[in-house]
Amino acid sequence: MVSNQRLILESCLVFIVSAILVIISGYAAGVAPFLPSSYSRWDSDHYLSIASSGYELFSCARLPGYDPAAWCGNSGWLPGYPILIRIVETFQISGETAGFLISNFFYFGCIALLRQLLECISPGRRNNVCLLMAAVFPGAVYYHAIFPISMLMFFALSSLILVTRGYNL
Repeated sequence: MVSNQRLILESCLVFIVSAILVIISGYAAGVAPFLPSSYSRWDSDHYLSIASSGYELFSCARLPGYDPAAWCGNSGWLPGYPILIRIVETFQISGETAGFLISNFFYFGCIALLRQLLECISPGRRNNVCLLMAAVFPGAVYYHAIFPISMLMFFALSSLILVTRGYNL
């Protein structure tokens, strides 16, 4: 059995490799990889607006190009991620920085949980290659973004680990 310290160390190294790859890719794409705003897109704005001012529902008539009979707003987005952003903002941290930190916190958790899951399924050092491949997969950039995909994946992996340990969900 592998020690927890080794699992955490391997997870840290894989997270660092993933972050370095994102930083290099950001520079190559002409994006400032050390600015949290670089990890924010249009859908991030929904979560940030919910965190700062709550849910909003209004007639689409006030938006050009939308059906004036339809409803618009941010009421379709789930509350967990914005609540966490709001909590972190209480420490005088901007919403974008809070979202970036939360996403990366959960992403590190994903890597640690995936490493643990791989160890449960098939113990051995070959799991490091699989873990590294998961961390540098092209879509991994989204786990760093201001978006709750890393949070979702964290809880999905947590559920898988509980199942492998015999817990009934």
